[in-house]
Amino acid sequence: LAQISLRPLFPASVSDSEIAQKVETIRSKALAVHNYPCIANYRFVYSRAKRNQWYPQVLDGIANKVILDAGCCMGVEARHMMRDGAKLVMGFDLAETFIDLGFELFGDRAQSENKFFTADFFTDDFEDRVRARLNAVDPSSGGYFDVIFLGSVLHLMNQAQVATILTRVSRLVRPGTGQIIGHTLGLPVPGPLVTPEARVRSEALAQRAGDRYLHSPASLEALLRSLPCSEAHADFSAPLDMAMTAGARPDQMSPEQILVEGFIKTRGSRMMGFYAVRAAV
Repeated sequence: LAQISLRPLFPASVSDSEIAQKVETIRSKALAVHNYPCIANYRFVYSRAKRNQWYPQVLDGIANKVILDAGCCMGVEARHMMRDGAKLVMGFDLAETFIDLGFELFGDRAQSENKFFTADFFTDDFEDRVRARLNAVDPSSGGYFDVIFLGSVLHLMNQAQVATILTRVSRLVRPGTGQIIGHTLGLPVPGPLVTPEARVRSEALAQRAGDRYLHSPASLEALLRSLPCSEAHADFSAPLDMAMTAGARPDQMSPEQILVEGFIKTRGSRMMGFYAVRAAV
């Protein structure tokens, strides 16, 4: 099933079985360094950006858009957006391992090395570093992105860090027309997620972030509206697209379960939804 989602990102000369083998190899290497559930469960190969109900707005005029995949992991989302025709897509992650594994998976280091880089949301030079990388590749951008995709990042952080990330990212999106879209785990009532599973992260991230904080749809939308934006939305009520509640694994599901539009609802009361912000002038 992984090769179904990744098929468009590989040339026809690469067979489905070769893609599947590549995924298994990369997954094993990633798990040896970062024991994230999204890696173990193969979720890193599926595009959630394309399931976002605001993604059609991204596609509108995409040939003129400069896009950032913030917290890109191996860059699957970024490469889908490249294929969809964006003017430029860049991506960064805290872990250089993930960047390198993305190059290994897709075999495109020569073409894409200047588009992927490491960065840390919480360093003092974060915004300057990202702008410098963008301006080096596209000086005409003015140091702003038209779209910033923020995927499975916020639910790994504590409450203060979630606010910091959104504030800093909002300053990188183009005033007036720019947009931030993403997805995150949430709870019906916002609060810390303190379970053994909540600490299955890299040791460095766990030490720095402490207890994870999950927003509710209402609290997340309120936080988004506190940013310099003209509109903000958080939608955690879309139809299911994966039957994760029974502990099903993606490799045990049908292609229809994997590819249908919607969002993921996970065990217990946790849920995953999409959000979008449009920048203010």
